[in-house]
Amino acid sequence: SFRRAKALGRAIFRPYQRTFLLASTHVGDDRVAGAFAAELLAPAEGIRRALATLGTHDEDAALDVIASHFGVSPLTVRHQVDNQLEDI
Repeated sequence: SFRRAKALGRAIFRPYQRTFLLASTHVGDDRVAGAFAAELLAPAEGIRRALATLGTHDEDAALDVIASHFGVSPLTVRHQVDNQLEDI
């Protein structure tokens, strides 16, 4: 799941830091952990290849198919497209 991957990202990024479920003081760390989780679960290069194969004439439908392939939410795939694949 995305939350588990994000927790793994936090643990890798700051292995000696204690983590808390609600940690407003570590917003930057949370963003890094979220980016790690998104890339782990739905790699940008895999999304790029899938979009090239599926085409982007109906991008929402393509993102749904890709999300299903990776077993993630379409929101995770959309995040990757918006943040990692800006040239699409």
